[in-house]
Amino acid sequence: MNCWWLISDFRTMIQDYWNSTLTNYGKKSMAPALRLLKDRCKEWSKDVVGNTCRKIKVLEMEAEALESQKESRDLLAAELSRSNAISSSLRTLYRMQESAWHQNSRV
Repeated sequence: MNCWWLISDFRTMIQDYWNSTLTNYGKKSMAPALRLLKDRCKEWSKDVVGNTCRKIKVLEMEAEALESQKESRDLLAAELSRSNAISSSLRTLYRMQESAWHQNSRV
């Protein structure tokens, strides 16, 4: 999926996996190495990416809770930091979801 490139760990996972595969199998067995990489990407997606819709809902609920607290009092530094982290995570997840929808619509 194209949206996986939005996650910084994906490139590292690919590089590490590819380096270990070439070391173990050599360059002559490219097709099996690519099949193994495909399987590894699917596992990585389940472990790291997971269900983006569920993650978005959880983060939106947390953002709403912080926003309601912000209306009644000033937020602490840790709460402001968490709010910024939530906003950043949501932007990334929205972009991933949009990219996945776009890619799936062409299939």
